[in-house]
Amino acid sequence: MSECVAEKKRRVLWIINHQTLMDFEPYILRDLGYEVYIPKLFPQSEENRSGKVTYDFDSSLTIPREVLDQLNEFNFYRTKITPTIRSSINNYFDIAIIAAFPHLVEQFITAFEGRIILRVFGHASNTYAKIFEDRYPGFKQAVINLGDRFFFGTAFQHLEDIEPDYIRSRTLYLPIGLPQVFFAQKNTWIGDEDFIFFVCPVINSSPYYQNIYRNFTRFFKGFDYKIGGKQLVQVDDPAVIGSLTREEFDSYLRHCRVMFYHSEEPYHLHHHPLEAMAFGVPVIFMKKGLLGRLGQELPGASKNYREARQKVARVIRGDQEFIKNIQKSQYRILENFSYEYCIRRWRESFATLIKERQGVKQKRKHKIALFVPGSYKSGTFDAARAIAKIIHEKSKNSGSPVHVVLSVQAGVHGYETIKKIKEEGIDLRETKWEIVDRDRAKKIANLTGILSEMRHSHYYVPRDFVDDFMDCDLWICVSDSFMYPIFPLKRYGVVVHDVLMKYFPEYQQGPLYYSRILQNRGADFILTTTPQTRDDVISYYGIASDRVFLVPIDYSNEDRYLSTQVPTSPYILWPTNAAVHKNHLNAFKALMRYYSLGGTYKIVITGWDVNVFDLSYNCPEDQLLSLPHIAETRRYLEREKSARDKIEIRSNLEKQEYYDILKRAAFLFCPTMIDNGTFAVIDAGLYKVPMCCSDYPQMRYLDETFNLKISFFNPRSPDEMAEKMLEMEQTWDKRKMNLPSQQELIAKIERKRDEYWDIMQGLL
Repeated sequence: MSECVAEKKRRVLWIINHQTLMDFEPYILRDLGYEVYIPKLFPQSEENRSGKVTYDFDSSLTIPREVLDQLNEFNFYRTKITPTIRSSINNYFDIAIIAAFPHLVEQFITAFEGRIILRVFGHASNTYAKIFEDRYPGFKQAVINLGDRFFFGTAFQHLEDIEPDYIRSRTLYLPIGLPQVFFAQKNTWIGDEDFIFFVCPVINSSPYYQNIYRNFTRFFKGFDYKIGGKQLVQVDDPAVIGSLTREEFDSYLRHCRVMFYHSEEPYHLHHHPLEAMAFGVPVIFMKKGLLGRLGQELPGASKNYREARQKVARVIRGDQEFIKNIQKSQYRILENFSYEYCIRRWRESFATLIKERQGVKQKRKHKIALFVPGSYKSGTFDAARAIAKIIHEKSKNSGSPVHVVLSVQAGVHGYETIKKIKEEGIDLRETKWEIVDRDRAKKIANLTGILSEMRHSHYYVPRDFVDDFMDCDLWICVSDSFMYPIFPLKRYGVVVHDVLMKYFPEYQQGPLYYSRILQNRGADFILTTTPQTRDDVISYYGIASDRVFLVPIDYSNEDRYLSTQVPTSPYILWPTNAAVHKNHLNAFKALMRYYSLGGTYKIVITGWDVNVFDLSYNCPEDQLLSLPHIAETRRYLEREKSARDKIEIRSNLEKQEYYDILKRAAFLFCPTMIDNGTFAVIDAGLYKVPMCCSDYPQMRYLDETFNLKISFFNPRSPDEMAEKMLEMEQTWDKRKMNLPSQQELIAKIERKRDEYWDIMQGLL
């Protein structure tokens, strides 16, 4: 096989020449491992008013200089592909990403032997199939004949919905992104000039844009406005400022008070409102358009021009709360255009291309071990299972499947749990932890070639009595609650869920406390799921920041969330456990205060070992001595008898039992003093159960990340907690209606799962 044929699979012909796209997509391709060629000639026309030429990628192309010169002198957009050009593109390129020009499409279908991605960004008035069938006879049959060599590369996930099946079945999602330069402009908006910034090009040379211009000037009469956009024919309107340099355009974005975006086209979106959002400009837009599809319920969305004018007026008047709400909401839209989101999706889509290629050598499958310490049956175990599912499913979808091994303590989990996990494609191994002293650790290190210094007196070694996890590339401890540090037979990391010992002296004692410090300091990396916990790990344990990673919430949704229920006999649900940071005494004081204020709902308390708060339970004396907060809380409950009949305690429930109770609750009550935030609020959100919770950074982070609309209270104030519960009793039904839809929440969860896999790939 010749060198050029052997190497061609790493190169892409990117035949687009769009200015903004050029600052983003070729860099995505480069970071995916491809060399990129971009044409130097393109049509100078109204259709290509945003065209651009660059030579920046030529130097990285490993093709003969004479071939590059031939390509640079050829006009792909206008000229029929010659035998010489045909030979060059087929010898040196495997993939062609082409703009949606009929001539271009016909030429590549006829001449190119690799994979063709028709790059589409949406059309204002027609389907792509109709456009090409009208201008290129035989297009449909040609696409069908191409089979797996043709892809419909959509910038937005719904563009294929209106296309016929022969197009729709070949969809490849390649989201459009904004160059980093725009995200770097975050919060640079000043808004010190009272004008609307509106973009409307070619007003006097396009009936389509002329109509847009007339609608805008009619509905926004009386406001000061500036209209940007390239004008081929002069417009008799001093507000039309015409073509702008990049610097001039950015200046208008910074100083305008508001931008209005007119489009009501469901399958097309311009870049400029996104650029404005990145600057922090409040953007008022139409719900019917594609931008409205991305942010239907956001405060900037308007159902008609009349509503848009009213919202523009609020911004012009300086309604700061309204402006801040718009700005905050816009960043949710921009997530879909970030480099991180786009490269993740592009990588997954290009994996489809790679999978379909013949003769590609398969890489060795990676294997990751996830260790769950002790006898955890929920909480940490659920987190480990969620991480395992994320890695298994996302790696499989990306075309680089990873074998996941979930390690649990022998004898803890029953047959049904083990069976279900294995059915999910995850290998579960029951593990016994062997304690080895320093001398034996040194002998093992010598035998295995480990160079690490044996600093500790004892280590844990995992035993599965098969390979003892030596067949795994990476070890991850899904908790730092190990009694001894892990012996570093493999590169390993630790998931730190919280740093409670920083806040509660009760945790700063005993061998486990010191073991946690040693374990975390000895790990190759630390994973945390909230910014506050990451900061705590760095400051409290003294671990270098480049070893501590902020990963998304390790939460895995399941089909159980498909059914919700409106409570017929409403009650409060309080999920907790017996640990001191759960703030039981203040919570019970708040509960009694709530009943004294006229509260009527009973409360159901669930969680592991919460039976210690049931006065009929004979709590062991040693437990009361070792956990004085339990004894203190029980003494309080013994004194407060008035409302004890309204308290129902359900300890150690199975998951399904808990979900059945959750979906019938009026609202969720989470009075924890501090932790890493609780998955209970995400569960509640999926069941559309409103929630009131303690106000601390990790819980705020969960609320902001998933838009849960949590009602917060001070966990140190029983009076405030009681008042909040009373308020929730009176308003939970209305709050239920305002919660995000299940579809929205599941979509957010799915995006976070994608992000988690991206980080895991980097660690591998």
